[in-house]
Amino acid sequence: MQKNARGLVQDSCNNLNTARQSLQSAIDTAEKPQNRQDIQDALRVVDSALSKCQGIANSLSNQ
Repeated sequence: MQKNARGLVQDSCNNLNTARQSLQSAIDTAEKPQNRQDIQDALRVVDSALSKCQGIANSLSNQ
């Protein structure tokens, strides 16, 4: 059975959350300061995308 928009957006939010957790773990294990900074930059982008995704998911749930 094919998922609807709400299901697909929720899957995306879940995947972004997994990516966020992985990046957070990567920060803790990065040895070089520049690598840590690059990972933190990526984490900020994922956090922004996750926030937007959750907003869309909430909007779709209210319809």
